[in-house]
Amino acid sequence: MKRTYMYMIINLLFLIILALLIYFIIYGIKQSLGPTLKNKKTTIAEVFEFSYLQSRKRSNLVYTVNGIRYYTSSSSGYDVIGTKYLIEYECSDPGKSNLLFHEPVFAKNEETIICVGEITRFLKLDKKHKFKFEYILDGESYKTWQILPPDYRTRYPQLAKGQKFEVEVWKKNYNRAILHLE
Repeated sequence: MKRTYMYMIINLLFLIILALLIYFIIYGIKQSLGPTLKNKKTTIAEVFEFSYLQSRKRSNLVYTVNGIRYYTSSSSGYDVIGTKYLIEYECSDPGKSNLLFHEPVFAKNEETIICVGEITRFLKLDKKHKFKFEYILDGESYKTWQILPPDYRTRYPQLAKGQKFEVEVWKKNYNRAILHLE
């Protein structure tokens, strides 16, 4: 009788632990995907400062909707002040947003220079696929990283190290560049 009671308690504890584990796995997956946006619009978010969390560099970004400023952050450690990304936000609650890391942009009024860059490395980090590229301007070599879109294998099946593409570089800071895969 005591033995059966003990097995029931052990089985119950096992089921509770299993249920909690499943709950936290599902919660973690939902958190990593970002909020679900039902009625979304797109604008531009700009890196305005950096902070550090457990020695990891974080980019703090600002975006404006209807004259109100909203803030978000990313773990992208290779941004420079002024880097801009497209960001999707919920129309009814602009504070809910998803930063599109794979969509770096320049504002229409930013002056840029066009050159050629070469992909030198691929890496998967923080569930994001990235590539490193190198370009030369005014006789000086520059290197930076860029995040690939989630569907990059379908859109760019032949993408490989050593390939050369057009690179758009910000005139004010040659470290800010976008390699155009199309």
